[in-house]
Amino acid sequence: MENNIYIVQSGDTLYDIAKRFNTTVEALAHYNGIADPNVIKIGQMIRIPEMEDGECVPIHIIKSGDTLQQIADMHDTTVHEIARLNGIQNPDYIEAGRVLRLPKDAKYNCYRVEQGDSLWKIAQKYGVTVTQLINENRLKKPSLIYPGQIIRIPV
Repeated sequence: MENNIYIVQSGDTLYDIAKRFNTTVEALAHYNGIADPNVIKIGQMIRIPEMEDGECVPIHIIKSGDTLQQIADMHDTTVHEIARLNGIQNPDYIEAGRVLRLPKDAKYNCYRVEQGDSLWKIAQKYGVTVTQLINENRLKKPSLIYPGQIIRIPV
């Protein structure tokens, strides 16, 4: 299967993208021929190598009002494990918008887009709203999903 493509959105950094897809800044920069990892542009296509196990990377995007305890409960893991994975020194202080890595065994749903899919069809299949899918995946252009793309499904 082709490599996944991620389109850089406003506010993205290569660091955030690397965390989101369980890789490193160095690997993404090398793989995409990016000379300066601190300089990426909105709309730039970043190729993401396929993950070895073909599964999506379990992450959680912190929303305003979230606590680590709520996030841990939602994904059937512990505050300690989330804090450890993300280098969080003070579990009582987290910032909205930050992407948290979750343990590989966390409760999490992903879907690989197939030909003919739409966000509406995926939302119906999983009992979520299109808005939830857009927010969970930070989709700036929801009509531009493509076959092979991995969509995170809110739990």
